[in-house]
Amino acid sequence: MTASRGHCSSSPPLVPSPQWLGAVGAVADAGPATRMVETWRMLGFGVFAGVFLLLVYRPRLYAGIWELAILNKLALTLAALSFGSGTDGAGAALIADGAVTLILLAAYVLSRGWTAWSTARAVA
Repeated sequence: MTASRGHCSSSPPLVPSPQWLGAVGAVADAGPATRMVETWRMLGFGVFAGVFLLLVYRPRLYAGIWELAILNKLALTLAALSFGSGTDGAGAALIADGAVTLILLAAYVLSRGWTAWSTARAVA
């Protein structure tokens, strides 16, 4: 971890994550049957990186973003669990998305993410 300007991060700002770089390679290597799904996956990494940056920056400002992120990762965890070992990547997704779900839930509680709803009501 590096610390700069009072923030801790595992990589410098604006440096692509290893997952995103791997996804770029997967798109480049994909054939016609999987190119679209690999592109969707790569762009999803970018969207979630942005969502997580927003939540780190202002965890009590964005009503609904915590809940959407948690539900998405929980749904992917349950899908991987239901697909089982007969589906390529299900085991890795179960571990990765399950861990992210637990981390998001802990962060939601510790940051009191639900209070974003009262901020949203006050502004509306």
